[in-house]
Amino acid sequence: MAKKSRVYGVRVRTAQDGEFIYGKPVPGMSKAHVFNEVNSQLMAVLEVKYLGWYDITLSANSSTDYYFELTSKKKGNTYIFEPGDFGWNHLNYQFQQDVDEMVEFMDSDY
Repeated sequence: MAKKSRVYGVRVRTAQDGEFIYGKPVPGMSKAHVFNEVNSQLMAVLEVKYLGWYDITLSANSSTDYYFELTSKKKGNTYIFEPGDFGWNHLNYQFQQDVDEMVEFMDSDY
């Protein structure tokens, strides 16, 4: 269903953990979009790096819930994006038609 999305790596700093690379790539429209989504009072964004276009898969894990799955190109790591994750809103917006079709299909089972 879903196809590809721009993906970014984010280096951040927190008072508790210091500097580190955020645990998973963040889908977004642009570096500025990702910066604005991730940057907060608790986590300062130090750098946003464009990683490229990555394949995104839309899947369901129950009759009412869905998630997005991204597999990294270099290491083949798989990342799941669910509500509350950075990039979740962007993926929902980018793949709105696919999401609507999946939700309609899931609702038709009831």
